[in-house]
Amino acid sequence: MRFFYLCSLIFLVACSQKPLIVLDSGHNPKGSSLGVGAISLTGIPEVNYNDVFTQELYQLLIQKGYQVELTRQASNEKTLQERSNLANNHSHNKKAVFISIHHDSTQLANLRPIKAGDIDTYQTIRPIVGSSFHISRENGNYTDSLKLAKSIGNAFYVIKRTPNLDHANSNYEKSLSLVDKKLGIYHHDKLVVLKTTKIPAVLIEIGVIVDKSDEAFIKDPKERQKLVQAVVLGIDNYYNH
Repeated sequence: MRFFYLCSLIFLVACSQKPLIVLDSGHNPKGSSLGVGAISLTGIPEVNYNDVFTQELYQLLIQKGYQVELTRQASNEKTLQERSNLANNHSHNKKAVFISIHHDSTQLANLRPIKAGDIDTYQTIRPIVGSSFHISRENGNYTDSLKLAKSIGNAFYVIKRTPNLDHANSNYEKSLSLVDKKLGIYHHDKLVVLKTTKIPAVLIEIGVIVDKSDEAFIKDPKERQKLVQAVVLGIDNYYNH
């Protein structure tokens, strides 16, 4: 009888366990030897955009009752493998997922050099806008990674956020395998934070910061909040379906 009670208690605890989001702000702060990511056409490091979006997403997820663990604070640096290792501490948790937030550039063939004050950077030679979602077939939870990417991608689709299909151009140096044209989902198999993470993992490119209109869109607090809310809605739908 006692054994049955203990098993029932363990089952109830497991069922009541809140989902855990391991939330990763891509790249590292200015001054880090590990890199700040792309530089926007107005001279802002990608990591700045990643940190702002991640913090707003963190706050909304906490308000919604999720457990959230950040891979790094804004002032800290972490290697890619350290980020995966943090996520893998939760590999026993069947309700844990990993989401990495980034902002995009594009291939050099689509860019022209410009100056933002005294900073050398680039601008697109044609409009390249939108969001994209990246998963790895080398992740042991590929099926759930794809489910999560589709769930968030559908939430972006509902608010009419353009999918960035530019990565699929086979003329580029690093063309990726396009999984879902409607939502902008790609196989990006060799990304360390995707392939070595032992829980479902998605990397989101929020927007293209070397495109004038898309950087302005991302800077707009109201538009950014719509995207933050869409990510949370996608996470909600992932766990509820």
